[in-house]
Amino acid sequence: MGIRALQLREGFAVGRLWAALALAFAIAAPLCVQAQGLTTQRAEYAPGGLEFALPDKWSVETSKQKLTLVAPNEDGFVQFSLLQPANDAQLRAQMAQALTTYLSDTVLADPGDSTQLNGMPGFRVSGNASSDATPVQFVALVVSPTPSKPVLVLAYASQESFATHTAVFEAVIKSLKRR
Repeated sequence: MGIRALQLREGFAVGRLWAALALAFAIAAPLCVQAQGLTTQRAEYAPGGLEFALPDKWSVETSKQKLTLVAPNEDGFVQFSLLQPANDAQLRAQMAQALTTYLSDTVLADPGDSTQLNGMPGFRVSGNASSDATPVQFVALVVSPTPSKPVLVLAYASQESFATHTAVFEAVIKSLKRR
């Protein structure tokens, strides 16, 4: 049955149907964000020109070189740091260098995939490493809000708690937008 037939048969304007659907989406969208463990509050990593949704109850620590989101139990982290502007191969090398700076015994689980995230080019890898002698799993993403500001986003947690934090890590990554 076509939309016009539905409109005539049911006696309502299709515009009202679309308005009702839009209202339902507007109401449900914040609930979906909250269900993934994120607040509707947005934060920013100003040096990199990024904004993102904050995980619920996570704290924010800043230093000169990075911004770190810390899980309530201090067993999960999302770090933002700037890389030097470069071509793709050089950015991958910088990411590898940064991973060994923040984590030890880094082993990549995959060679990495190119990606587009909310209109920003980048690439993503995952793997295993150690942090303070604790085995961790990680997801690392390099995203370029502008060509002059590539940002490394490193999400990691102990191997025991990585699965617990995966949904929040993915939600933060998917929420990244140019500022």
